[in-house]
Amino acid sequence: YGNNIISGAIIPSSAAIGIHFYPIWEAASLDEWLYNGGPYELIVLHFILGVCCYIGREWELSYRLGMRPWISVAFTAPVAAAAAVFLVYPIGQ
Repeated sequence: YGNNIISGAIIPSSAAIGIHFYPIWEAASLDEWLYNGGPYELIVLHFILGVCCYIGREWELSYRLGMRPWISVAFTAPVAAAAAVFLVYPIGQ
């Protein structure tokens, strides 16, 4: 359904579910969970967790090195780019 291999592999192919929180224990079977967007949710939630850890680490480094605290915000530009590529673009497919 996507025009590249990443979004074609992880975006749900079923329009019945859409993109929302869909835990594996809510599905009747593993096949249903896989078909209705479980892998996409798994990837996105782990990505968001990784982003939070990355930003926290940037803040900790700036604090320990005596830098201004908002420098960690400046270093989140790669996070914004990754979010655009891996979250916003595939949803638009």
